[in-house]
Amino acid sequence: MGAPIVTVFLPDKCEYNSLLDYIVHQLSLHVDELPPGFPFSFCAQTLGRDYFLVQFDNDSLEIIEEMLLWDKPTDSYKKLLADCKPSINIHYRNIDFAKQCLLVVAKFLDKLSCISIFENGLGCLLLLSDVSESLASDSTWTWERQTFSDIPGVADSEWLE
Repeated sequence: MGAPIVTVFLPDKCEYNSLLDYIVHQLSLHVDELPPGFPFSFCAQTLGRDYFLVQFDNDSLEIIEEMLLWDKPTDSYKKLLADCKPSINIHYRNIDFAKQCLLVVAKFLDKLSCISIFENGLGCLLLLSDVSESLASDSTWTWERQTFSDIPGVADSEWLE
């Protein structure tokens, strides 16, 4: 079974090299040397037992276009998603490490986290700012579910019947 993956879709208004450097520094990640033609422009990971990988894609338009066809997210979430282009994929086995990474990203982005879209790997779109606020206020909070009655405006999972 593969590691869970969550994705943060980012507005094209940020210095991404600085963001990636900040993530690597804050989480003590090892930056991978990528071969020519690799599908991501940046990858960094832990070297220990807990699998954790961050991948940066500066052009996620194909995935975004597919997600814009989803039925359940509201128009406001779709509009924010349509204004994004790059993304960060976070692969994790230890959710605490993923939580820490999301808080690091949200802190760096500051006000831009309110227009960054988080996809929880289970078909739900949330604002990164809502995710970071939930994590900061409740250490037991998790995105590993298909409904979010605790966050106004978040649609149920696209894959929930």
